Order: sequence, then structure tokens, then C-alpha cells
Amino acid sequence: MKIWILFFLFCKSVLNFKLKQNVSNIYIMNREPLKYISNKRNTSLLAHTNKNFRKLGRDRAQRRALLRALTTSLLRYGKIVTTEAKAKETRRKVDRIITYAKKHDNNRQYAYRLIANYVYDRELALNVVKQV
Repeated sequence: MKIWILFFLFCKSVLNFKLKQNVSNIYIMNREPLKYISNKRNTSLLAHTNKNFRKLGRDRAQRRALLRALTTSLLRYGKIVTTEAKAKETRRKVDRIITYAKKHDNNRQYAYRLIANYVYDRELALNVVKQV
């Protein structure tokens, strides 16, 4: 914290910035706020805020194909060996599939179509709908 304060004091003296300290937050005034330093969690302007999924180092088509394959394998064999990030994303997809099957229990044909559109094996989709 001392380093940041010294850095901003240096900026104030050399570049003539006005500093305002307010409840452990430091703002750079007289400019658009490009930097915002805070001790609070998830309040930074520079943080990635709208990150709803992991990219897994792939583009969209490769990522979707990978997750479909992992989901199909997990539903078929009951377990898979993969990395932690891929496992967490696969868990989200499998949970969604099981939720579809439970929610549409009275309309199994609709649940089957939803699940069969995602997994690679149609018989596997039928088994998931029947077992749930």
C-alpha cells in the first residue's frame, strides 16, 4: 500500500494530479478514471466482470464440441479423466441435462429432444430420460 501511495504522490508532484482518498479507495482526478484501486472484492473497473464460462483455450466451436464429447462420455461411463477446469464446465452441462430430464418428466418426448440435441448418442439420451 505504501508503494502505491508513494507512486501517486510522485504523480501528483510531477504531473499535477489531484488525489482524493475516500474509504480505502484512491481515484485519479482530472482524467477519466483509468485506474481504480480498492481493497474491496469485485469493485475494480479493470476486472473482467461478465465472465460466465471458461474458454478452455479454444474458440467457440472447438469448446462446444469438447464439452459435448465430455458430457456424452460422462453420461455413458459415469466418470472421466480430465483437467479441473474442463470438469467444472462439464459438470455445469451435465447438471443442466439432468435438470431438463427431471423438469420435463411428464413430457418425456420433449426432454428427450432437448437432451438428444446436445449429446452425441441418441440411445444415451433415451436412457437418461428413462432413468431420471
